Amino acid sequence: MSIRRRSIRSTQLTAPMVVAFAACVIPSAAQAQWTVTLLHPTDAPGSVAFGVFGNQQVGIISSGDSSRAAVWSGTAASFVDLGPAGSSESQAITSIGNRQGGSADIGGVRRAGIWSGTADSWVDLHSSDASLSIVYGMTATHQAGGIERADGSGRRARLWNGAADSFVDLHPDGQDESFALGMRGTQQVGITMNTKAFTTFAAIWSGTAASWVNLNPVGSNASWAGGTNGTQQVGYADASGITVASLWSGTAESWVNLNPFGALESRAYAIDGNFQVGSISIDPGFRRATLWNGTAASAFSLHALLDAKYTNSEAFGVFIDGTTVFISGKAFNSETRQDEAMVWTYVIPTPSVTSLLALAGLTAARRRHR
Repeated sequence: MSIRRRSIRSTQLTAPMVVAFAACVIPSAAQAQWTVTLLHPTDAPGSVAFGVFGNQQVGIISSGDSSRAAVWSGTAASFVDLGPAGSSESQAITSIGNRQGGSADIGGVRRAGIWSGTADSWVDLHSSDASLSIVYGMTATHQAGGIERADGSGRRARLWNGAADSFVDLHPDGQDESFALGMRGTQQVGITMNTKAFTTFAAIWSGTAASWVNLNPVGSNASWAGGTNGTQQVGYADASGITVASLWSGTAESWVNLNPFGALESRAYAIDGNFQVGSISIDPGFRRATLWNGTAASAFSLHALLDAKYTNSEAFGVFIDGTTVFISGKAFNSETRQDEAMVWTYVIPTPSVTSLLALAGLTAARRRHR
């Protein structure tokens, strides 16, 4: 398998960007360096990297009409197929340490589960009251996601503690459906739905159904939350008919519109510290992977770091450790006509580590309590 790596000095990152990245966020141009690594195996019809934890990425490798859960360690050659024995399809969506979470189709049923780096480490979290279940977020001890009820009564947000019978039902009273789409620490994020009013609203929980908070901004017809750093949440919301990347700090009133000037729409998928990732659209039908630092004006084009043959891209995961920023996602190759898994890496220059981590909202104590 070929490995494609591309290092780019930030002095080259100018005109293609939507707006300049705030100077206080990334060190001076002379110091800064990004690396883009293609994770896509050359013999696969397609691939996507959804989650990232340090130098570990998780996602899917397409195989014909189905997909297989995948885990990488920073290179295309490191790819490991996580598809459990007997599964027709699988997907890895989230990871922490050497554990991965997602789902596998076994016996015609999509079943939530977790791995520890190999296909045979699969632990099935699916329970008899569900016709479908998926893990979307996890910590070292817990998993967040949801189920489709076997009795046809709809979707329910769920929190597990490593076993099928350990679940807590997060579904709030008064809502028709719900689903958890991410977590960090003791906080879960996702959506609630009122099927009669045709509404979908961003939501957060703190481990119980009663802790539910509706994040939908005033005046918004719909919203979605998919990532949290434990105190802030990201997703997107309808604002005057436009889908805009969104940031919250635990309440609907705290909503921040991250849509940069000139963008037709935007979406945020993940957050670590004060950094958010997702995509923006500046041309109809085309998305560009983007990094933010808490404001619309801070939007930085990750897409500009890619070769010209990549016409679409999205960033789905972000992780910051003491020296490096890791961002996972995908880019569409216009020559091969397929999505290809990518990881963007930014090595923080040593003199700037302390100041950048402060801006990113990271402390040693906080990192220990992921």
